[in-house]
Amino acid sequence: TDLATAADLLGSSSVTSLPVVDDQGHVVGVVSRSDVVGVLTGTHGGADDGLDTLTRRLLQLACRAPSVHNTQPWLWRVDGPVVELYADPARQLAIADPDGRSLRISCGAALHHLQVAARALGQGCTVERLPAGPGSTLLARVSLEAGPDQPGSPPADADARADLEAITARVTDRRRFTSWEVPAPRLEHLAGIGARAGCAVVPVVDPGRRHRLEELVEQARDLLAKDPEVQ
Repeated sequence: TDLATAADLLGSSSVTSLPVVDDQGHVVGVVSRSDVVGVLTGTHGGADDGLDTLTRRLLQLACRAPSVHNTQPWLWRVDGPVVELYADPARQLAIADPDGRSLRISCGAALHHLQVAARALGQGCTVERLPAGPGSTLLARVSLEAGPDQPGSPPADADARADLEAITARVTDRRRFTSWEVPAPRLEHLAGIGARAGCAVVPVVDPGRRHRLEELVEQARDLLAKDPEVQ
């Protein structure tokens, strides 16, 4: 089918992804909601949405964030230089995510992408988390301001350019993990990034602990597989 029909299906139903097949019917890829964000914001939004080009680009990049089962459970409200991020309860997985933890983590990923994109496109941003309290669907209020560089211009900083390229290139890889060992310096680097973001990241490298963790993951997988409501 054509992309417009696929975009309409992905945006107006519970379908979150569609297979892409070749002339012989072999699956060669998958198109998801995030893949058509550019189409939706570029053609269906346009000037009528009241957004300037830079803000629309920032939201487009933010919406490339990973989310639980690609539900993309977020909503945005823009008022001038202020962007508000809301959780979308209509997209919460009631059985698999009854307390909304995965929903909030997904929205946190979108907030992170918005901050990274803003820095890369020459915008400063101040984030106020839970401005209406922990019981509200308003999760964050972001105030944008022009940085020292020309807003929207290609970032001069090499790290900012790399971050922007990473957001654009990010995809979900559902292939199985290999037995290749991850180098210790890479694990330490990832743990350091998490620590700077206020998270506790603990590389599990001890064989005994890793084996126990794998057992727990398998037990959890079995429990989910046996739950008809989750399936």
